[in-house]
Amino acid sequence: MCINLSIIKCSNEQEIICRGYWKLNDAGKFEYSLSDIRSTLNLTVSNLASFVRKYSDAESETVKCVNCNTPYLYKSRRDFISHKEDFVWECGLCNTNDGRPLLRNQTPTLANFSAKEFDADNLKNLKITDKVFLMTALSGLSDEDFNCTWSADCLGNKALTPGIRLDEEIIKRLIYLGLLNLPGNLSPLSNELVELDDFLFHLETKTLEFSLPPIVLRKFLKDIDASSLKQQIVEDDGFLILCKDVCLFECISFLLLQLNSHGFHFVPGEKTAIVLSKCLEDYSVGEVYLFIWKSILNSSSYYLKENISRKHAANAVIGNIERQYERAIANKWKINGFRRNYHLPQSVLSRVIFNQILGTDDGCFKHKLSDLIPH
Repeated sequence: MCINLSIIKCSNEQEIICRGYWKLNDAGKFEYSLSDIRSTLNLTVSNLASFVRKYSDAESETVKCVNCNTPYLYKSRRDFISHKEDFVWECGLCNTNDGRPLLRNQTPTLANFSAKEFDADNLKNLKITDKVFLMTALSGLSDEDFNCTWSADCLGNKALTPGIRLDEEIIKRLIYLGLLNLPGNLSPLSNELVELDDFLFHLETKTLEFSLPPIVLRKFLKDIDASSLKQQIVEDDGFLILCKDVCLFECISFLLLQLNSHGFHFVPGEKTAIVLSKCLEDYSVGEVYLFIWKSILNSSSYYLKENISRKHAANAVIGNIERQYERAIANKWKINGFRRNYHLPQSVLSRVIFNQILGTDDGCFKHKLSDLIPH
């Protein structure tokens, strides 16, 4: 196994220590012992690992997320040794083992999707998050007669969710539940397409159909408006996780937009999700936007002044965001949050959650989540 090492801004001595920590010999073993390295700084083994993580990112060349191909980021030498080339890994943005409702471990086959039929009497038994997904689809994709207008070629223009991949997940989930039907003239196994991802991609301009009649869908929306049901939704643990997901992907979308505007290519991974989620515990989405904007501006300036690669500069952004957050907390800074970016309008899912259910005006953008949903 090989390691792609990126050094985050540090002194020459710190860089030497990081490179020595991760250096492999021809046999694939570590070149230097831990005792030799840590004696230079008088650190314990655990403190040395923390030191190296602070000033470098060690990405695997072989272990990558099975979904988005994000490289695995090693935390320590022990972590490197325990993750062999055949290790199957899913990054924090794709992982569903923690119960995140927007993302699932596996995409069922089309046969599984098409086999399900939905009974109108079962609407009340839907999981809370699935009710929110149905509300989102009805609000963003249907016309006055509840005809679904979603199609694969216009997916990115609908702003159904803060991210295109989340748009797809909602559509797949509703098809899986039997709430959306595939076009009647298309066989789920046509063109030898097995995965729903491939099938949706080949839909081109064909539309999907809601499986329930308009009268049932109208009643569903009317029942949702009842204050007692809204309170039931807000108190559900899955709803809180969904809100956190939406806030996280709002920030990731802005991060990628700003990075692209500076010509930086970056694939967000587990570290990105952890850092941004930590920021969102104490700040609103608009306030985290400020951390992101400042960090990218600093990295861009660093790239222009120093002889470093664009990849190096982009990789430094997340660490910079984390440091800004820590300084803001320690100094109790008052953060003047951003307004919404013209290119990232509030999504339908966000409007359903924060405007319709929680009764705020784009609440997550202006307030931290714990102020809206005490937890």
